[in-house]
Amino acid sequence: MVEFRRIERGFTIVELLIVIVVIGILAAMVIVAYSGVTGRANDEAVKSNLEGYAKQLALYEAANGAYPATVNDFLNSSGGVKASKGSYNTSINFNFLVCMGSGATTFAIIAESSTTNRFYVSNSSQTPTATSQALYDPVNGTSAVCGALGAPPGDRLYMWMSGWNSKVGS
Repeated sequence: MVEFRRIERGFTIVELLIVIVVIGILAAMVIVAYSGVTGRANDEAVKSNLEGYAKQLALYEAANGAYPATVNDFLNSSGGVKASKGSYNTSINFNFLVCMGSGATTFAIIAESSTTNRFYVSNSSQTPTATSQALYDPVNGTSAVCGALGAPPGDRLYMWMSGWNSKVGS
């Protein structure tokens, strides 16, 4: 008696579809995990920048008996504004605000990361802290922002992403 054997060559369409669906699910999981990691990295970069500025200002205050009185003094004390530009929010007009209080006794710096989380440091809190405070108050301008962060309005420095040009004053 002759026995015939069926020879299978390749996969069925159902098997291929199952493999494609599984690969798609795995790819989606990797993309979500990656975006979360990059978001946290951008937040940490912004916090690191703020912490560095706070340390530079503390050194300036220790050497001179007061914080820089103007934004230009701040820029000179910090060696210019250096930041991880890709870590900041690019969808707003400015994303970095420095408030130097009159009398050079207070400062506050607030920045918004690319994840739209906002962090600030000040003379009373030099560890970067999350805040819901907006970087700009459309009714009261930046004076309200500076006051909410504990620094009376004085000179202000704005940073925005188009070339990271700075604007001194309000």
